[in-house]
Parts: sequence; structure tokens; C-alpha cells
Amino acid sequence: GANKFRFTMILSQCTEIDPAGNKNNRPRSINRAFSRKNRVYAFRLFLIDRFPHLLVPRADRADQPPSVVLDVAGGKGSLSFLLVHADGIRSVIVDPHVSCNYNSILRSVEYLVRNPAERAKRAIAGWSGHQPLAAL
Repeated sequence: GANKFRFTMILSQCTEIDPAGNKNNRPRSINRAFSRKNRVYAFRLFLIDRFPHLLVPRADRADQPPSVVLDVAGGKGSLSFLLVHADGIRSVIVDPHVSCNYNSILRSVEYLVRNPAERAKRAIAGWSGHQPLAAL
């Protein structure tokens, strides 16, 4: 069959389109809004859920090109940082103003490592102080 390139657009709805602009799937509404602080974690989970082949080790897919996430408008690079360091997924940031400043994530990781009881508490989903990084 014809090899189609597929792009996933994420705005208020998720829709998969092909190069001709034909919709392959009906839009899926996003039912829950995420805080700016947790949005990167929610998007990381979306990528892993929607594209599970990203987590398959390269040796198991020797007949396919390596998977790389193109982090368009990646800003500080938080998503790419998490994909590379927490999940082992290759990622490339495309942003003319990228700063690659991981200080806030690194401070959070250092705090959670030094305070395991607080880490366990913050890892509980649904709690008002939930911090997705604590569950990684």
C-alpha cells in the first residue's frame, strides 16, 4: 500500500490527517484541562499512549528507521528532556528561541530524591499537590 505520512495536530481536539488533508479519525475531545505546570507531563503521556512504538528498543525494530520525536516550538525543552531522560526516546527540539534551561526540572528532581516521603505523597494522582514528575 501507499506509504502515508501522518501528522498529529493537538489543539483543543486531536485529529489525525494525511498529506491530502483527509481526516482519518474523528476528532477526540480533550475532556480535562491541565495546568501549565503539568501540561508537559500530560502531553508526554499522550505521546507514549498514542505512539507506543516509540518505547520499543531499537534492536527489536532493526528493519525500521529509528524513531525520533520532533518537538516543534519546544521552548525550554522540557518535553524533550523528559522523553530522553525518563523514557529513552530520541527527541529533537525545533524552536528559534530554545533555551534548553532544565533548571526547574532538575531542582524538582533533586528535591524529590532528597525527600522520598514527599515524593511518595506527590506521586498520588488526584491529590491537589500531585506532581507528575514524582511518579517517574
